Amino acid sequence: MGQVHLLFANKTYDTAKQTVGINQLIQMNGYQDDRYVVYEILKSRCGLTYKLINLRTKGFTTADLIRPLSQKYGIGFYYDDENPRFMDAFEVASLRSIAEQIDRQKQEERQKQNERREKYTGGEGYFLGKSKYSGWIVKKETYYRDRESIINGFSLVAGDEDNICLKICTFA
Repeated sequence: MGQVHLLFANKTYDTAKQTVGINQLIQMNGYQDDRYVVYEILKSRCGLTYKLINLRTKGFTTADLIRPLSQKYGIGFYYDDENPRFMDAFEVASLRSIAEQIDRQKQEERQKQNERREKYTGGEGYFLGKSKYSGWIVKKETYYRDRESIINGFSLVAGDEDNICLKICTFA
């Protein structure tokens, strides 16, 4: 598994060893000293990853190392090893659903900011990015050949024909 060595603190921590539990409250030292709750713990070959929710902003974040408060040194995530505090599972579930809703709203806003449609005559159509000169231009492509040859043509650009979805339109 993994180990982290903090040079200035002269401490080594095993990232495969679980230090906090689910629903446990932890705090960040530095960057507004926010408090977090652990809502999930993931195990990988590199060690443990703690999924956290910020109690102030209701935002998601992760941490690979959470150190004991009694060994506080510098900026990082810390847990109270003398008096650990936990939230109720229902509170954490409610907080998680609120955080997911906020996260979805932020994601939708980012998508709206990046997707533009020029609505005047002679416009450039749909594009993803700040302008038609940066990002992706999205436009319909008419083809008059057989489907296989158009997929082969696009696959040269896309690199993988599994990434292309063509809808066949019939004109009456």
